[in-house]
Amino acid sequence: PLAGVADGDLRDPECLARVAHNGETLLVVASSLCVMGGNGSGQHQVCDGLVRVRYQPHGDLHAEPMHGFRDWLLDHVPSLAAAAEQGPDAGGLNIEGVAWDPHTRALLFGLRGPADRGIVTVIRVPIDAPVAQWTAEALGTPSILHVALPRAKAKQGIRDISYDEQAGDFLLLVGRSLSMSDEPFQLCAWDGSGDTLTPFDVKFHRSMKPEGVFAFSAGDERRLLIVDDGGGYAVLDY
Repeated sequence: PLAGVADGDLRDPECLARVAHNGETLLVVASSLCVMGGNGSGQHQVCDGLVRVRYQPHGDLHAEPMHGFRDWLLDHVPSLAAAAEQGPDAGGLNIEGVAWDPHTRALLFGLRGPADRGIVTVIRVPIDAPVAQWTAEALGTPSILHVALPRAKAKQGIRDISYDEQAGDFLLLVGRSLSMSDEPFQLCAWDGSGDTLTPFDVKFHRSMKPEGVFAFSAGDERRLLIVDDGGGYAVLDY
């Protein structure tokens, strides 16, 4: 059972990160931080939540919500304030990827929106995720990273981001920022500090909506698991 999360602590969960520490595995689950039904009239529901989940010895899952994370982020990244008042399909704030960077001891949040043409945006938030007190006061000063997508002409947002421990790189799925748009989906690699993504030679069918990527080993072979929003999946050689 998942203990510790009350109603409203995690609305619209969209992404999670795996955190390994001294043989222990934790998960960090993030809300989209969007507003549902936001149209400027104030009639909307705010989605908030950043939850740390820790495995217990008997298999129980103990969850710790970080109260006020959305407000903290908007206070520290004021350039997101206007987008935070708009719904996702109006170009508003919408986070769909989170990853743990063990080298910089930070969480990386990938923005699906707002999106810019040929550029994806990552927000780096320092925190010692395995051991820190799970409060907004434990968060360090965030920084915004704008990373170019080579030869891109469309507005694509981040649909997932995960860390490949063996390669030491991040895997990013990018695609349409607005639900009714027609931008292509792409799979890319990123070293976590450079200003350019490296696209993989992978083509997705137009009917697919890939929203999750994870690298794993099968014997001596490396594989990528791609999860589709429609319930399907694909396993690729890596």
